[in-house]
Amino acid sequence: MSYTLVLWMVLSLASAGQALEFADPNLAAAVQESGGEAGLTQLAAGGRGIRELGGIEQLANLTLLVLADNQVRDLRPLAALSSLTMLDLANNQVADLSPVAG
Repeated sequence: MSYTLVLWMVLSLASAGQALEFADPNLAAAVQESGGEAGLTQLAAGGRGIRELGGIEQLANLTLLVLADNQVRDLRPLAALSSLTMLDLANNQVADLSPVAG
């Protein structure tokens, strides 16, 4: 029997009194370096070694998201980002674009 351990990195936002959680610590670091707020409208996280997007749905105000040159496979967490108008997924491992098709 195999077990998969998902490491959730908690990003504390003392000023907003909120905590954002991400499945991938590299994604969490990129968000933190971009201001670490749920209200972010742009996130450039290319070439960061990001594999998992779990938690990104908390960034509901994103209009621009750059994830080029990572190891992303599953785009389902992006389906909730209805404000997203520009998405760069170049050089990832995505097989199914249906979560962001629209």
